[in-house]
Amino acid sequence: MFEHLEFSWPDARELARYAANDELWQHYLNTKVLIELTDGSGTVWPSNSTTGQPSLRPLHVVTAVQPDSDPGDSDNVSRMKLLDRELRGDERVARTRGRQ
Repeated sequence: MFEHLEFSWPDARELARYAANDELWQHYLNTKVLIELTDGSGTVWPSNSTTGQPSLRPLHVVTAVQPDSDPGDSDNVSRMKLLDRELRGDERVARTRGRQ
């Protein structure tokens, strides 16, 4: 299994460049997220709060997919597996965190 140090991550300057890129933000604004729970499923997508429609509480989407890359390539799949392990609280990840 992969660990953080095995991946290349954007530095602060590169992250700032991504944050200033309107085209990348448009991708986020057009993203729909399928939520699957044991008692049902549904799709969540961004809405314009100025429309007067009722809004739900904020939904934060966490991803390890890198900007300007193919979400399905092997690198991003490995990154998502690592993120999934961390979010689930995998014991091996918890032990690794304690050593850093």
